[in-house]
Amino acid sequence: MNVLILATIQALVLFSGITLSLLIARRGLARGERVFLSWTLGAPAFTFLLFLVGASGIRIGRPSIFLAALTLGALALAGKKIKKRLIPARARSAPWDFPSSALLLLVLALAAAAAVIGLYWPANRYDAMDVWTVRGMGIAATGSLSGVSFGRLPFYPPNVSLGVAAVYSFAPSLVKLDSLLAYVSLLGLFYAVLRRDLARCGALFFTLLLATVPYLFDHATRGFADLPFALYLFASTVYLLRFLKEGDRGILWLSGWLTGMGIWTKAEGWWLLIVNALFAAVILWRRKRLRWLGPFLAIALLGGIPWNFYSSRVLGYDNPGFAWAASAAGELTAGRIDFIRLKMIAGYVADKAFRSGDWGLLAPVCLALTLLFCERIKRHRFLLALLACHLGMLLFVYYGNPLSLKGIMHQTMKREFLHLLPLVVYYMALVSGEDGLGLTGGNPS
Repeated sequence: MNVLILATIQALVLFSGITLSLLIARRGLARGERVFLSWTLGAPAFTFLLFLVGASGIRIGRPSIFLAALTLGALALAGKKIKKRLIPARARSAPWDFPSSALLLLVLALAAAAAVIGLYWPANRYDAMDVWTVRGMGIAATGSLSGVSFGRLPFYPPNVSLGVAAVYSFAPSLVKLDSLLAYVSLLGLFYAVLRRDLARCGALFFTLLLATVPYLFDHATRGFADLPFALYLFASTVYLLRFLKEGDRGILWLSGWLTGMGIWTKAEGWWLLIVNALFAAVILWRRKRLRWLGPFLAIALLGGIPWNFYSSRVLGYDNPGFAWAASAAGELTAGRIDFIRLKMIAGYVADKAFRSGDWGLLAPVCLALTLLFCERIKRHRFLLALLACHLGMLLFVYYGNPLSLKGIMHQTMKREFLHLLPLVVYYMALVSGEDGLGLTGGNPS
């Protein structure tokens, strides 16, 4: 019975996500994109509603969790009536050939393997039991947001932990369900976005390439926040680039919403906001629409300010990262640069990026494609600039961290790379997909 209730909650979450995609961006999204945005948008909306429940003093338990899901479903239904056509008519697409079918089966096999591994084994990895999962169990046990104190880093955003609390309340053995759903949503959205530029076989090939990256697949079974955050970073960036190309205001709002969900998922979301806001400002200035930057920022900040205020003023947990960043920025602007520290960070970045055991051969292949098709770089300069800014922000974050540099980089560097991985594979697909070798011929259906 509890599993059935949990399935009902998940169905309401998916329905609300599709409706949200329509309310935010009426045009410019294909059917497949809306389908795979359903969990991407619906899950954080549900956990934010649970946050409001807890912040208002109502116990977070089975009744309130189910009522929150019903409320979300009711709001989505009201939104559906406002926008009566929920999903646009499906465009005609080419019939499936054998290579495409084979690639799809391989992707589905990987998703099934992730489901078996992730849902069979309990949460037993360090960060799951030290931060994300144990905080969710603490929320479920205490019925309040103070349960975040059960884990390390209680000031971290509660999106993943509230999702764990909801699942744990009905089916404790499925606490890593959200990692699997994030993996499926990322692969599905990655394919749907690529289909605008590549033929089906090409889009599936690069989706399979992404799915088979060892470290990404491992995170699909872990129960950490890094995979959901990678999903939000990828989606917010892709739709920001689409706004650059098409100028549709709804797509800009969608990018802002996804940026906010990144802040709602990990503390690194604030750096995502800085990068996306900077590029949004440049794009809007070029389009003479700079007044749209205010709504973009307001939408994004919805994912960060409420929790930061509650964590600091009510729970008494402040994020020290802001003070570290301010201190590092002050040193850099004053010209006091520790080049030895920067060299150590850059060397560690290069070492981790080219480790085939984690990333396969992605780094050297990406570098080779860039050199081979260097004449095409100009067409993707904004994407490359975004990647460079994210990498620069990563270096800055490590530079400003006062903890043991080797220790913190050893623990977290690979996870920071994971956040950028889908964007890197996306860049590889766009660059190599211009050669006409059966990869081009995109269709948004």
